[in-house]
Amino acid sequence: NQKEINNEIILILQKSKMIETKIILSDIYFKMGAPLKSVEVLKGYKLYEELLSIAINLNLNKNYNISQELYLYIVENGNKMISQKAIYEFAKSLEKRSIVEKTDLPLSNFMNNKFFSSPFIRMCFPESASK
Repeated sequence: NQKEINNEIILILQKSKMIETKIILSDIYFKMGAPLKSVEVLKGYKLYEELLSIAINLNLNKNYNISQELYLYIVENGNKMISQKAIYEFAKSLEKRSIVEKTDLPLSNFMNNKFFSSPFIRMCFPESASK
C-alpha cells in the first residue's frame, strides 16, 4: 500500500539528523498536498533556499496566501542574498497577478456596443431660423 510506505519513509526521515533528509521530507509533504507541513519542516531547519522554491511553486499553483507569507518570512529572516531573491520573486508574482488579461470594456465591435447605440431614431433638423 502506497500510503503505508509513505508513512514509513516519513518516520525514517523524521528520525534522521541529516539536513538532506529534511529537504526530502519537506518535498514528500508538498507532493502529498500538505504544503504547511512542508514549510514547517524547512522553517525548523532554516532552509531559506528551499522555502523560496516552495513559495514559487505555491504561487504557480495559485496558492497566493501561503506563498506571500513565505516571501515575507524569507525577507525578514533570511540573509541579504536570499532576501533579495525573495523580494524579486514576490514582485514578479504581484506583477503577474495585477495584469488583467481580459478587459471589461468591449471596445472591439464598437458600433454594436450597448453604450453607444440608442433606441431612438436620429433626425436631422435644418438650422434654426433665429440666427
